[in-house]
Amino acid sequence: MSTPEELAQHYPLDAWLADFDYWVPKGVLSSADVLPVVSYFHKKYPENPLGAEMASRFWNSLMFLETLIPQLAEARLLTRESDGSVSFPTPFQSAFYRATFSWPEAAWRSRIDVALLAKITKDQKDWNEDRT
Repeated sequence: MSTPEELAQHYPLDAWLADFDYWVPKGVLSSADVLPVVSYFHKKYPENPLGAEMASRFWNSLMFLETLIPQLAEARLLTRESDGSVSFPTPFQSAFYRATFSWPEAAWRSRIDVALLAKITKDQKDWNEDRT
């Protein structure tokens, strides 16, 4: 398993945001979507030595995120549209990347919760505002 620093080097935030924006609007993913996600990563990042780990972490992140949607909506960390779709503000997306790529993969579900994501999102939003 790679370190958070290695992952950040091989899978930077801007790449994560582009992938997130590509997959999240597709709606709820199922086990049938594993192969398309893996194929997408192999095509988009063919030379990346951490491609398989990136695909795995990204897939697990999306699956984990889907389990939190009701709580995230309650905490107002996402926007639920009238058609049932959801959208996530960029500070949340950045916070989610930081949270899920900073922890050992096996520890995500036991250590990352809505309160932690809310705190990281607030910190990210404050940091973004300080730069403007």
